[in-house]
Order: sequence, then C-alpha cells, then structure tokens
Amino acid sequence: QTPNNIAVHVNDEVISYAELVDWSLTIADELAGLGLKPGSVVALCLPRGAVMIAAQLAVLIQGAVLLPLEPDAPDARLGFMLDDAEASLVLTIDAWSERFAGKPILSLHPCFAWAQQEGRSASRTAERLEQHSHAERGNDKAPAYFSLHPRSAWAQQEGRSASRTAERLARHSHAERGNDKTSAYLIYTSGSTGTPKAVVVSHGAWAAQVAAMAELYGLKDDDVCLHFASFSFDAAMEQWVLPLICGARLVLNATLWDAEQSLAAIARYGITRLDLPPAYATELARHTQGQYDLSTLRSLTVGGEALSQSALTLIQNRLTPGMARSRATQEQLPITPGMACSRATQEQLPGQPKTLYNAYGPTEAVITPLVWQAEASCSEPYAPIGFPVGHRRAYVLDIDLNPLPVGVAGELYLGGELLAQGYYRRPALTAERFIPDPFSSTPGARLYRTGDRVRQSAD
Repeated sequence: QTPNNIAVHVNDEVISYAELVDWSLTIADELAGLGLKPGSVVALCLPRGAVMIAAQLAVLIQGAVLLPLEPDAPDARLGFMLDDAEASLVLTIDAWSERFAGKPILSLHPCFAWAQQEGRSASRTAERLEQHSHAERGNDKAPAYFSLHPRSAWAQQEGRSASRTAERLARHSHAERGNDKTSAYLIYTSGSTGTPKAVVVSHGAWAAQVAAMAELYGLKDDDVCLHFASFSFDAAMEQWVLPLICGARLVLNATLWDAEQSLAAIARYGITRLDLPPAYATELARHTQGQYDLSTLRSLTVGGEALSQSALTLIQNRLTPGMARSRATQEQLPITPGMACSRATQEQLPGQPKTLYNAYGPTEAVITPLVWQAEASCSEPYAPIGFPVGHRRAYVLDIDLNPLPVGVAGELYLGGELLAQGYYRRPALTAERFIPDPFSSTPGARLYRTGDRVRQSAD
C-alpha cells in the first residue's frame, strides 16, 4: 500500500518496498528459470543486508523451502546441513562461492544499488544450467555456478507499476505457496546431543505465529524495528517478517555491534521495537546512563535464555523506564487441569509508553510460543515465561502425562495449531518428541515435549 516507504535500512543503504518487491521478483524469476520446483530446499548464505531479505522472499515466492545458513559457521557444519537437507541450490555471493564447491550455486550481488551490468535473464541461466547438467552434485570439479546482478532492469526503467508487479507475481502462481500445510523453512538446532537436526515449519504455523505477535506488539507502519538475531536462528523468522507485514521499517546491523554502537543506532534510527538476548540487553542497560536518546523505544523483548530478577530490574530501570503493567483482570480460557487456565489482559496503559516482554520458545514450537509482559516487580529468582501466544495450549505434566497442580514442578508440554511439522527426515525422533495430545478431541492434535521443567503459578 505504501510502495515508496522504506522497507529495509542497512547502514547507508535504503530500500523501498517497491524496490524490495522488484528485487525479490527478479531473483524469483531466476529461480524459476533454473527449473527449481516447489518444495525444493534452497540454502541461503548471504551477508546481513537487504539481499538476504530479498532472497528469502524470492524463495518463498517460488514455493521453495528456506534454509538460512550462518556465514560464520565452520565449513564442515555447513556441508553437513546442505547434505542432510538435500539442498537443491545455494544462494550466496562470489566471495563465498568456493566454500560450496560441488554444490549448485546462484551468486547474488550483495548491493541493490549496483547497476553497471545487465543481469542474467532466466532463459540464459537455464541454458547455462543445461550446460552443467552432466555435473554430479558431489563433484567439486564441475559445480553448477551462476551469477545474478538483480537491479539491471530497475536501472533502465522509471519503476514498476502495480499491474506489472502483479503480472510478474502471477508467473509464480503455480507454486504451492498458498497451502498452509506445505513446508516454509528449515532451522538447524543442535539440541542436547550436539548433532545438528533440522526443524521444519509449515507456512500455516509460521503465518499464524507472525500474525499473533504483530497483534500482541501492536506494530504499525510507523514502527522502526531493529533485527538483531542471526538469520540461522528461528527468532530471525519472526524479526525480519514482522515489520514487513505491517508496512514498518526493518533496520539491520550489517556487522556485529558492541553495546555503544547499538545504543547509538537506537537513537540514530529512532528504533521503536527491539528483540535481544537477556545477556545483551543487560549489557546495553549497563552502558546507558542517560547519554543516549532512547525515547523512541516503546517495546523490548528479551528471550533465548532465562531472565534473572537482577537482569530484569536493570533492564527495566535503564532501557524501559515507565514500563507498561499488566492489568489484574483475568481472561478465562477453557479449564483443563495442569493448563495455564487464565491469562492477564496485557495492555499498554496511558502515560506508560514502554513495554518489556520476556519470551520463551524452542524452535520446535515455532519461535515464541510463550510471552510474559513484565510487571513493575518480580519476586521470583527468574522472570516467568508467560502465557501461550495464538492458538496454543501449555501443560505441566508428570512422566505419565498427568496434569500437575499449581506450584508443582513438571515437564512443559505445548499443544495447539502452532507447532513445527517435526524433524526433517527424522520420523522416529519426530514421533518421540511430538506425541498425540490426550487432552484434545481434534484428530491429529499433538503435544511437543519441551524437556524443560516448569511450574504453573497461581495466576
């Protein structure tokens, strides 16, 4: 609706929504020319920047499955994940292409402003693919390799009209991207064994999760959101999507910032929404003594590890003063023994513009299944992990799956519609961790065994 608004801001590079759509469709056209089939796994090893956002959108447009990789990961780990996921293609840049010898590669230019050469047409790339069709994927002497400079067409035209964009998007309508049950992305997690395993999430669960969080946070098109997480973490699948679906601005740190740089960036870009690990949020809190203007920051979520009472207090005092509080009224949920059967109505109160959240979420439960809106004080050693987000249920059960009373520690089980499909190509492990839900009458309903010990509080 606002094509000229800024979509992505990275250092001095600013990309509008219209430009982002154009870039994404150009890459999607190239993927289609390569003969990439819907459901194919496409790995992305790209710099932190607009190119990573455009490439991910292109893969989704084409109906393929995202596999974001961490560029700093060891080559052996990257190779394992590519082989384990049976990736059909790797999107990367020229400088990193040698790391993927023997794999089909599509090289992208990392800067959208580059417009000195004409890009490769989809038909020409298809011809080059045919020339390499004899090469086996495992042969590092003859990899399929292509190069795409995505802004050539944009540099020669005034812009893309809405009708033209719709036509280009329609060319990809054969892709099964509209099916909620099809796979959207893979995220590798080491878990307790240390062996990487891929969690696969459907379009339906991902979309429902992002929609629920956008509603919870109250994001609007004038928000400015800083993306902090590595793209290879599931938190990123929320952080880069949320602002874009709301018409807001996404700010990316192209390189790792220290605390001083992060605080300066919040002030410089007018950041309104931020997600951080507790340790890093605590570090920011320690470094700010009022010398940075954080007045635009209205919403901060910490998650990824336990939030101690001392860290909570420091963050509240330094980063989110005047924090919004939860009202004491209760919203009743269907009462099931052992379930969180009431939820605080969490809303921002007049005159208290800043809100702090503590988020909990294993990758298998789709990013952020539980969220607690911080109150003015916390009497426990660690902050609560909160209430279910979206169409989810949380249970505290014993080893026989019996619900436990309030205050008794047990294992946390998560149910509802917003669960991962399972572990990619690991049916036995999936059956072990995703079990039939004995509390649901819905056919095929499942529970995810988190392995985390919790207890339910009285509220």
